[in-house]
Amino acid sequence: MPTFEGKFFSVIFLGKQNPQILNHDFLINNKVLPENEEPFKTLFSKKDSNPFDEFISTPVLSSLKYGPISIAVEDNRFQIMDFRFEDPLSSPIINITKKYFGDILRFTPFILGGVNFNGIIKFDDRKEEETFDKQLGIEREKVINIFGFDDIRIGFSFSYPFNEGIVEVNLPKIKDRSKPGAINFNYEFKYKDIESFLGNLDDLPLIYEKFNILINLLNIRG
Repeated sequence: MPTFEGKFFSVIFLGKQNPQILNHDFLINNKVLPENEEPFKTLFSKKDSNPFDEFISTPVLSSLKYGPISIAVEDNRFQIMDFRFEDPLSSPIINITKKYFGDILRFTPFILGGVNFNGIIKFDDRKEEETFDKQLGIEREKVINIFGFDDIRIGFSFSYPFNEGIVEVNLPKIKDRSKPGAINFNYEFKYKDIESFLGNLDDLPLIYEKFNILINLLNIRG
């Protein structure tokens, strides 16, 4: 049975941004970061060093990294990621995002938002990978006949309406057959107003449940 290994959970908002706003002092002065939650609690307890691991600021991009959590702002994109995947529902990145835009930058002209669950799928051998393809409805023989190659590796993607938005699932496989496959589950929603836009993040338990149902349906061991 293939094995799933989570890599990161992220929130992405598309719309005109100002990268120069993002810096550590701005986040602290506006009480955006939950200082009593990890990893911030440990990082902020260090008195003789910066609490962040990395800070980059250019006219078109600013990014901050606090241990497993990174925040990046480009001129048309906001992204916050948590590279801990043990329990996305307990991640502070949802409340950070809601604080950042709900209380401070409420008039950001957004277009789209999205939540992503990302990881890899490990196969024990080629036969297990081919069995995985078959259960997705991929007829390898037909693909081989069309292109005339026996040694072929196939990715897969699909999308469907869900809740207030669209789910898109990508199952890519890189050409190096010694490497695992990947999975990215994206729930995308459109901007109407700031309250309903940020309200989509309250549906995280429902979205995460849908992701876990997909993992089970694919017969992947978590």
